[in-house]
Amino acid sequence: MTISAACESAGLSQSGWFKAFQRPAVRDHLKEVQAEFVSEAEGLRATAQVAAIEAALDLMKNAKSETVRARMAEFLAAGAKADTGVNVAVQVNNTGGGYEYVRPGQKLVEVKKRKSDPKKEQ
Repeated sequence: MTISAACESAGLSQSGWFKAFQRPAVRDHLKEVQAEFVSEAEGLRATAQVAAIEAALDLMKNAKSETVRARMAEFLAAGAKADTGVNVAVQVNNTGGGYEYVRPGQKLVEVKKRKSDPKKEQ
């Protein structure tokens, strides 16, 4: 939510919010609320991790597929950290050639070598 939307929702002008936010007590309260939110989120994450480990343990013991049982054993042996399998390769030394994008309304200027002036060479 943006500050302007929050102000509108609370029935407060943006200048009123700014003035209130200058007070140390208001800033401290915001920090407390943010810390409480983070703490609750971490608690939810821990609960979800327990549920995931229980499900993985159940699959390891009861799955019909040997592959699933093996994967769950690997998952649990690795400390319940799943392999994301994400690999990123970026090449940044791309020079020359290719296309150039010209935005609508933008002018493309091509600079060419000037032909020498015969009068100046003499």
